[in-house]
Amino acid sequence: MGDVYEATTEEQFDAVCATTGTIATYFALLRKTALWLEGREVAADQANEYVSKLLLGAITTAVLGDTDLLKLADAHATKGGLNEFFLNQPATSNLVEHVPELLDTLLARLKASVI
Repeated sequence: MGDVYEATTEEQFDAVCATTGTIATYFALLRKTALWLEGREVAADQANEYVSKLLLGAITTAVLGDTDLLKLADAHATKGGLNEFFLNQPATSNLVEHVPELLDTLLARLKASVI
């Protein structure tokens, strides 16, 4: 499924485990985007493939190239461009702003379930 990263503390391990709780959100965003394309006469299989490969290209840039995610976000949010506009919409910026507290909640939930 991917690389293995050694956690040197239990806190690191728990924190990394908590971040896996974000995966369904990525897929839900892709699905909503694909559905939007389908509503504009793009075939479902093409819409799904396009949005999946769009994200794959972005992720590949981060994995194989520059791993500074803030720098990548800034580089893709061209002043006055489509990405800057979408990122700065209240719904999008609200989600991004709340990621740390949502992850804290996931971490607390994870720790509460460990015996």
